[in-house]
Amino acid sequence: MRTKLAAFTMVELIAVMVLSGLIFSMAMLVIGIVQEQAKHQEQQHEEVLAIEQLKGLLKKDAYAATDVWVQDQQLLFDYETYSIHYFFNPKNICRKIVQSEPHIDTFRLPTLKITTTWQLQEVQEGRVDVVELKTRFFEQNFTIFIKKAYDYKTLMQIENK
Repeated sequence: MRTKLAAFTMVELIAVMVLSGLIFSMAMLVIGIVQEQAKHQEQQHEEVLAIEQLKGLLKKDAYAATDVWVQDQQLLFDYETYSIHYFFNPKNICRKIVQSEPHIDTFRLPTLKITTTWQLQEVQEGRVDVVELKTRFFEQNFTIFIKKAYDYKTLMQIENK
């Protein structure tokens, strides 16, 4: 007499393997989507950080500088013992501190347009009191507006020159 063993049939095993494969494939697809979203979030975070740092540095440099100049699409911030130069190009913005040991910061933000004015007149080269920088941020145009407030003593020196 034969005894019947309790076991799975080949069809049941294949069905379980197919279902396991489908579940594994869907899980891998979801993991890939989550990783792409995390990568996109990280890029957005880097853009936010870069724009905030650039905006803060431009305002700080304009406030503390004795003079602000524009020359060859570069901004020059003069201080007593050193100067800071901003270089603008379509792919990034560079900030260079010119002193005994130069230091360079690079922001991965494109320059769309830079407008500089002195006493409400647009200037291409010379002293400026207003800088308007247009860049791209989260695939939208973004404007950074900087105004240099010269003190009365500095303005009198400019008038006498």
